[in-house]
Amino acid sequence: MFDVLIIGCGPTGIAALAECKANGLKAVGIEMGNKPLSNISKYPDGLVFFSPAEQFQIFDIPLDCKNRKEVSKEEVLFYYSRLINRYRLNIKCNYSFVGIKECQNGLEVLCRTENGVETINTKRVIFTAWFNINEVKLESIKETKVKIYYHFNNAIEFAGKRVIIIGSGISACEACVFLMMSGQQIRLLLRGKKNDWHNNKSFKRLLEITESEVIEEALDIRVHESGICMKKDDETYSFDCEAIIICAGQALNVDSLNIFREFNVIDKELFSQLCKVEPYSKILRKRKTTTLTSQALLEETIKNWPDLQRYVTTGIKGVYFAGSILHVGASAAGIRVSINTAISVVKFICNRDSLAIIKSPAPTLGQNLVKENSHFIDMSAILDIKPYPVKSWTRNTFSVSVLEDDYGMLSTKTESSYYLGSKKDRLIKKIFRLSNGDNSIRDILQKCCDTEEDVKKLVLLLYHLFYHNGLTWFPDTFGFGAPK
Repeated sequence: MFDVLIIGCGPTGIAALAECKANGLKAVGIEMGNKPLSNISKYPDGLVFFSPAEQFQIFDIPLDCKNRKEVSKEEVLFYYSRLINRYRLNIKCNYSFVGIKECQNGLEVLCRTENGVETINTKRVIFTAWFNINEVKLESIKETKVKIYYHFNNAIEFAGKRVIIIGSGISACEACVFLMMSGQQIRLLLRGKKNDWHNNKSFKRLLEITESEVIEEALDIRVHESGICMKKDDETYSFDCEAIIICAGQALNVDSLNIFREFNVIDKELFSQLCKVEPYSKILRKRKTTTLTSQALLEETIKNWPDLQRYVTTGIKGVYFAGSILHVGASAAGIRVSINTAISVVKFICNRDSLAIIKSPAPTLGQNLVKENSHFIDMSAILDIKPYPVKSWTRNTFSVSVLEDDYGMLSTKTESSYYLGSKKDRLIKKIFRLSNGDNSIRDILQKCCDTEEDVKKLVLLLYHLFYHNGLTWFPDTFGFGAPK
């Protein structure tokens, strides 16, 4: 039997698993997708997040990247992969949560797997899988040859095809930009009016260059044999295409909420509240004409938010809640706040003091853990990390020129990044010399620092190097043993 079972293995679920491991709890995570962080994996390749690097961090273990303010999907996936390996987290993928019931010593969680329904016994459950990709179904007039996508990884999938994108949010705009940047002509259908994203100068310029278009107030969209038809201003229009990309954002995981309602973890009133809540960011877009200030609108949103404090502190029937439903940010925003709720839940389970964030303000107002003063950093988690200088085998840091001589022989000329081999700062040079895999951050601090003030400065410098393509780290052990 497990001490804790975590449902959902995105960043919040990974944080809960890591905190369980740090507190000696036997824990397992189940993930509906075929890999951890399956929703993030579905984002377009190269996507840059709005959230800076430190927002994704667990225990302040640095997310090494090329630019902390422009963290890519791939850098986030590299980071969480190493966390899973570092803490040897137990994650079962392709496990869908389909039921829960009480047993003699705790709970039985029913999961649908590739091999049928499996039961996992646990003392407690932490639920983090609040939202899924909203797979809106279009009505089909007749059998169609058009392929419908709800996500894509690379523009090459659509090269040479006529593409229609449906959606009015930022994910639809991102999809348009990714395709138009590859020279793809697109047609974007909006159910409402254009917003600020569609009026962006760069976006409008891409529309012009690729001869693409945006159609507002497209209603009654249906799929036919070779494309779609729609209504606008009481007129019917038809467009042929080979691919339709539907970007409808995130949808609340109502199926899981129904399971908890039947198990009496939530009542009918709370179920209804959770189904109706709208994040502050969505309300702000809707009420552009409101006379309320942004702060007043935020306060109103928090006031109308359901009180879920007991699901963090004590749980109901052994079930705890963590993640995005506990704060007023959009479903995929406020990542730092979501991670903190997961860590807080585990601390409450262990009867430890916790700075639980129950009704957090908007994620944009959340504090970063890395500040100018190093006392904001959880030093205990990073001291044993062994940093390495970034090399070509860890990330595309080098500028490599391939040259061919008169005899057809190839040679390469490599230029290092700013930090590698830099002679501008003796301390940086010393850090790179010590970052050879033999020295931990604790060792480097002992060899480079004489005072507490020196330690603060060096820790901030180390984070600066992690955040600007200078240093990386690997798990301490890999656990496979010697080859046989």
